[in-house]
Amino acid sequence: MTPALVALVALDLLANLAPPRPPAPVAAAWKTVKTVDGVRLARAPSDRAAPWGMGEGEIAAPIDRVIAHLTDFGSLGKWMPRVAELRVLERGADEAVVYFRIDLPWPISDRDWTLRYRWRRDGDRFVMTWCEASDRGPPP
Repeated sequence: MTPALVALVALDLLANLAPPRPPAPVAAAWKTVKTVDGVRLARAPSDRAAPWGMGEGEIAAPIDRVIAHLTDFGSLGKWMPRVAELRVLERGADEAVVYFRIDLPWPISDRDWTLRYRWRRDGDRFVMTWCEASDRGPPP
């Protein structure tokens, strides 16, 4: 095989690998960092550069309303400081790709960030995960 063909085969294999998954929410790997207003924030080690993070709590509202709020990506700019630009690049029934440009103060340059959100309803629970998807965003 030529080096180019080997590289293409390797990229194809990588593209078909399942994305990394965090430990199950009940796993002993999760350590509570703090609890604020009944919301538990925890972290677990990862084989990636950054650890996994999790927030868990109960909200006194109907679950459909909570899901609608958490998946209203177009309004995230209201809740996130320094968001100068936000675009929903793709949207499906249970996932979305969202681009953010963060306006940082001088002397730090602005940052681009593209995330893939995935979610599901699990009985009376709502589970949302996200991972970096910079390859899906616009060029810097």
